[in-house]
Amino acid sequence: MKTRWSEKNLGTLLIFLIITAIVVACGGAVEEVSMTEVAESPVEETVETPVVSIEETLAEIDAQLSNTLLGNIAHSAPSNMQVDETAEVTLLISPVLSSEELASEITADGEIRTATINITPWMQADLISPDPETFNIRPLHGDAQQPLSTVEPTEWTWLVTAEEEGERRLILTVSRLVQVDGRESWRQVEEYRYPIEVSITLGTRLKQVTAGLWDFKWWIGGIIFPIIAYWIIKRLD
Repeated sequence: MKTRWSEKNLGTLLIFLIITAIVVACGGAVEEVSMTEVAESPVEETVETPVVSIEETLAEIDAQLSNTLLGNIAHSAPSNMQVDETAEVTLLISPVLSSEELASEITADGEIRTATINITPWMQADLISPDPETFNIRPLHGDAQQPLSTVEPTEWTWLVTAEEEGERRLILTVSRLVQVDGRESWRQVEEYRYPIEVSITLGTRLKQVTAGLWDFKWWIGGIIFPIIAYWIIKRLD
């Protein structure tokens, strides 16, 4: 019985040793693989952003400004208007058509001016008044910024209504698109100033006077208040 017990214990001990050896061997393999993966993992490198000097930036701007073509423009300019009169101002720009060809396509009344300017594929045009109270300006084109084309001229059109008499002005600005460091900027190419003499007709003057007669404030300030003031003064005498 003692011999059998010894053999049984010896078998159990042997199995335990085998299991322990397998566990140790697996643990060592896992550790070895883990260290190998760590050794083979890529090391992140710090990428430094290059510093651009002011001189390099200015040189890039100069290069962009030089990267232009010459194009022709034609635009109408009213010289005389009456109060409540509406005039049309039209601007045409083309990289291929001549100034004379562009001028012949403008049907708006008034003086037509032409010029040759620096252009880029995208151009912007704005019509403004130094005093917003003098004119009502309504653009008929969809966007002030438009692409140019060699097939047909690019057109900007505004309806301008005179609202105050006197010597007035309209200002037309034309700008081209410049790209520097991935940013877009509009740089003015030309500025045109229209001196306009706005007059008022007798009919318009009478219309304004008639409208004033129906103004309740005019009645209070011009008639009712003086009568009341005169009545109070007489009562105090």
